[in-house]
Amino acid sequence: MILQAKEPMYTTPEAAAFLKLSEHTVRKYVQRGLLTPTRSIGNAYIFLESELRRYKKHKRPRGNPMFSAVN
Repeated sequence: MILQAKEPMYTTPEAAAFLKLSEHTVRKYVQRGLLTPTRSIGNAYIFLESELRRYKKHKRPRGNPMFSAVN
């Protein structure tokens, strides 16, 4: 099975680098439904660039909001 798309596709390590996350975190986010991959043969995750950009646009800021708020 060959995946064809009109946009760039990323493997899990490439997606992790794109999102500045670890591979483990990317897999965890897939399990939680925060990222939606397209699967290829062998259950390897393949991510479309549009999905990675969607995640980056809507992700929460890092850190504890209690300590990062300026009063």
